Amino acid sequence: MDNEEQSARQVTERHLEREYGEIEAAIALVRSGRASVVSISGLHFGEAVLRRIHSAGGDWGVSIDPQWWPDDQGCDIVVRARDAERRTAR
Repeated sequence: MDNEEQSARQVTERHLEREYGEIEAAIALVRSGRASVVSISGLHFGEAVLRRIHSAGGDWGVSIDPQWWPDDQGCDIVVRARDAERRTAR
């Protein structure tokens, strides 16, 4: 791997970590009760982030719903408290 490929890979890894951190922060905010819904827009690595979230296992106590973009270039993610989900379903 040359320097340019390595640099591109590092940029991608940092971007993925940033998006993962945003989802973790949204989950923490909803779980704390300070928000019932948090939307994160403009994620380019949503599929990888969701795989990582799900592979972490455990019950997050929230609903995590991707809203895929029509061009398949990313997504927005909505994190909801499960009780908020029940209230809106009524």
